[in-house]
Amino acid sequence: MLWIYLSGPMSSDMCSNTHRACYLWRRLQDRYRGRVVFICPQWSMLQDTVYPMPYEHWIQYDLDLLTALPPASGAVLRMHGESVGADREVAKAKELGIDVLETEKDLSAWVNERSPAGCGKPGCSGCQPVCDL
Repeated sequence: MLWIYLSGPMSSDMCSNTHRACYLWRRLQDRYRGRVVFICPQWSMLQDTVYPMPYEHWIQYDLDLLTALPPASGAVLRMHGESVGADREVAKAKELGIDVLETEKDLSAWVNERSPAGCGKPGCSGCQPVCDL
C-alpha cells in the first residue's frame, strides 16, 4: 500500500484550508481506494479545537509524522498556496528522500508507476482502482 501526505496551507485560514484539503482527500480517496492511503494533516484542526496547541507543536508533529513513514512507499503532494509550514514539510520530505509531487497529474503518474490500476480480474479494463467484477 502506498501513502500520500497532503501538504498545504493551514493557519492562514483554518476553516477554508481544511475544507479544501478534505475535499481533495475525498476525491483522491475515491479515485485511488485500495492502492493509496491519504494522510490529511489538516484534520488536526479538530484536535486543536478540542485541545489547542501552539503552531510550532503542530508543525513538529507533522515533521515527526513524515519521519515515521517509510520513504520508499510514499510521497508528499504539495497543495497550492503560500504556506511556511507546508514549505517546511516539503523540505523535510526531500531531506528524508521522500518524493514531492506538485500536481494531481504528477500524483497519477507516481501512483501508476508503483501500483498499476485495475484489480487484475479477467475483463478488468484497468481504469479503476476498485471494481465490481
